Amino acid sequence: MDDNGAMSALPREVDPRGLSFTPYGLGGPMPPAVAVDVLARACELLTPPAAVPQEVRSQFGKVLRLYADGLFTYDNFTIASREAHRVLEVALKVRFLEHYAGGVPLVVNGEPQVRPLGTFEALRPALIKERARLAGYRRFNGSLASLLHWARGERYLYGQRNRVREWATRQIRNYELHSEFNAVHMPPDTVRTLRLVSEMIARLWDADMPSRTVYPGTIERIPMVIGQGPQQMEGTQFALDQLPDVTDELAGKRVWYVVLGNWNEDLMSWVPDIETTTSPVTGLWGPGSWDALHETASLLASTWRPDAVQTVDRDFYVRSHQGAVDYARSAEQVRALRGSLPDERWFVIVADAPGDARNHVHRVLADICKAHGCQCPVTLVYERARRETVVRRARDQAGN
Repeated sequence: MDDNGAMSALPREVDPRGLSFTPYGLGGPMPPAVAVDVLARACELLTPPAAVPQEVRSQFGKVLRLYADGLFTYDNFTIASREAHRVLEVALKVRFLEHYAGGVPLVVNGEPQVRPLGTFEALRPALIKERARLAGYRRFNGSLASLLHWARGERYLYGQRNRVREWATRQIRNYELHSEFNAVHMPPDTVRTLRLVSEMIARLWDADMPSRTVYPGTIERIPMVIGQGPQQMEGTQFALDQLPDVTDELAGKRVWYVVLGNWNEDLMSWVPDIETTTSPVTGLWGPGSWDALHETASLLASTWRPDAVQTVDRDFYVRSHQGAVDYARSAEQVRALRGSLPDERWFVIVADAPGDARNHVHRVLADICKAHGCQCPVTLVYERARRETVVRRARDQAGN
């Protein structure tokens, strides 16, 4: 069917602006029937899972229909973005009421009380007229900002980069509602918003979306072999199970390790005593020779088991000395560290990646960021602490 024929088979006239945004980037234009299919498949992947209550899923379904209808009415791409943020606020309110199904814990005139609520709006008179506060959340006022803060406090939402995304989501929502300018969203802009919001909504009910863009969940780690050298940043990596079948002309010139790591991780940048990889990597054996690798693997391979780990909200330890900033370390690497510098100070930082933690320390020392309260995707635990303080914390982590 030619384009004219495909166009006539559709219910309404297509806005040609929507045909240029293919799944692979700006291009096209796509045939109208193909564009319809692309949008339909995107909506299918963005549909909230069954764990999300029907009242939230049905409202987000209307958002997805608006998004798909953008092919015919281009302004609906913009409206879908705005509506997605509204439904996010709805989802937060629904989750709030479910969380406090037995009654909302309030503090009124210094006295604690539990007040049953049928609707979220019934909470507002208590917060405003009675000046009640939500127990554990002194600044809760029912706004989107306070709902996001509450959801993070209850660990429905997590991740340090996501904390910045939550702040940006609130800013964008406010701009969309209150700006005097006529904003226009292109399809890729809107689908990014829908992907973020759908994942946030799913996490409120401990569910995952297929995209796993901002909430990747756990990653599987398997025993991996790393051969580093002979030149810097030269080497090889493969699963331990492949060791019997691997031949390597440079095997005798490489330094070999066995680690627990994700199959997709770039292990060429891995270093045993500092954190350099985007996902957690744990050393199991090494350094050693090719022959020692084979000998040790024959004895210990059965004890090196796969596992699964979180990739966000990781603890990093960063040492500074005379303006220099070390690479980030894990608790295990801090416990293994020998020797100290006379005037060293340590930062303990929760971050999603080691580079985020180290960058924040650089910015604090340069007076670009405050230690607390900036927009870096980190949470500061200790600032300029002494060595014994962070070693004690690292040991406590080992005991948990």
